Amino acid sequence: MIEGKIWLAVKSPLAAFTECKVVFSEDKAYQPAADIPFIYVQPVWQEYPDEVLSFNCGNEYRGFLNLAVRVPVTWDYAAHMGLANRAMASYQYGAKYEYDTVTVQIHERPHMFGASYLDTSHNRIDARTPFRCWG
Repeated sequence: MIEGKIWLAVKSPLAAFTECKVVFSEDKAYQPAADIPFIYVQPVWQEYPDEVLSFNCGNEYRGFLNLAVRVPVTWDYAAHMGLANRAMASYQYGAKYEYDTVTVQIHERPHMFGASYLDTSHNRIDARTPFRCWG
């Protein structure tokens, strides 16, 4: 399944992020503590009309990583934004990541989406990293 290979390729830069716990969407056992920051990472797939040149050229897969950057409510906004920006810096515009036979490209600049808001016991900012792949 190509989506699984895309996921493994595109999540790899955040596997080395050490400033806080990074929780990937397949990690169902993580129980956040209200005083610990963490980032919840999930892929969001987008429908994209294929502009097929021939029947053998493949399909384009597009989506974005949603980084839900969650910090304790005692943190100020600047510290929250700083953590989100450092997480987004794991991905550079134009960078390519590979897994097995799949190459995924970051085709837009990672960016914040919306403002900080209260989400259960944490404040949350969403950051998006758009990606694409041919398969």
